[in-house]
Amino acid sequence: MKTLSIKVWETDSFQTLNRIIDKQGACAINVILIKDDICSSVPKNAVYDLLAKILLRKDLWILVLDYKAVSAAEEFALGFDFCFTTIECNKGKYINKHISRFELEKEILEFVERLFENKKDSTVDEILLLFKKYRRNMVAGGEKRNSAINDDEEEAVAFNRLVCKTEERNKDESRLEALTDSQQSDGYNGIEYEEIEGIAYLSLCAPPANIMTPIFFIEITKIINEHVLNTKMQGVLIFGKGRNFSSGANVEQIISSIKLDSSNFEDDVHRKDKWYMKCREAFMRLSQLSKPVVSVISGFCIGSGFELALASNMRVCEKNAKIGLVESGFNLLPGLRGTIRMSEIVGHQKALEIILKGDILDAEEALALGLADVIVSRKMGLEYAREFILNKVIR
Repeated sequence: MKTLSIKVWETDSFQTLNRIIDKQGACAINVILIKDDICSSVPKNAVYDLLAKILLRKDLWILVLDYKAVSAAEEFALGFDFCFTTIECNKGKYINKHISRFELEKEILEFVERLFENKKDSTVDEILLLFKKYRRNMVAGGEKRNSAINDDEEEAVAFNRLVCKTEERNKDESRLEALTDSQQSDGYNGIEYEEIEGIAYLSLCAPPANIMTPIFFIEITKIINEHVLNTKMQGVLIFGKGRNFSSGANVEQIISSIKLDSSNFEDDVHRKDKWYMKCREAFMRLSQLSKPVVSVISGFCIGSGFELALASNMRVCEKNAKIGLVESGFNLLPGLRGTIRMSEIVGHQKALEIILKGDILDAEEALALGLADVIVSRKMGLEYAREFILNKVIR
């Protein structure tokens, strides 16, 4: 087998580890020796962001945990291709083997070469491609065995760990839903739903921006499916508490979640988040509701926030309203049927222009395009919407 290049870093800092992964160039095998528990004070989403970057790399990333860092095995091992420790430990399902701290580079090379022993005539690129294919099969839920890999004890351990990694990543949605369920006794997190005097109120209550997180999308899907679609009220009124309707999704969390819950190989994404697809379907069903669904827009209503407003069949804009689908500024496209609803209202060509430019429109521009149905004075939107739903306004 052709010689595999290997590079080893030592770190006791999460920030340093992040910089190493961001700046590292092409190298067949990248080894990170962590000398201390560096994630105990790091937010979980920051750890997930880092692991997502590793999972999308096309080279090999191997984690080595020194004796003080063994407690980090469960946090980090799931994102690395292999995980070793310099001491015996009880983190069995996360650890491939124990290696000598003083012969680290030599033992890692021997380990990798044994995995690909029957590929002695392959180039380095071919070997890495083979490995990534076998890892992709595991992540995508494909075959548990690969005939190109030797059937020895260490290879079995490697496969078992990758199975664990896949199962952990596939549990992300369940964890989010469990967190959501645990909050139900005290109400939803970031959303309020109540029925008062003939109107079902759905309010976004995480001011000032009313940012939408993955948990928010799970919650609003549950509210729409379990309450809004079955309400006996005369209509539904959607609004944001505070100065803004919503500034849209937390982009970093959404991208992180998509990376962690997708298998990406040669720019081919094999899976989408289930919670995301369920939310898309819920927005579609909301737009088809036979009752009046009115969104009252004050301040910023952009990105996923505007997609929610577009799922309404009436949009009341206060004079300070700013609306738009701004996802193109983050190298994304609207994903909750905003492109479809925009095209239905303004036509395909104008919708394409607005979406690709990421334009933010004021209330007058929105009204001229039909994206707003009426403009009212500031703080008068809720009253207007209430009167409309209760048939006190004739349009």
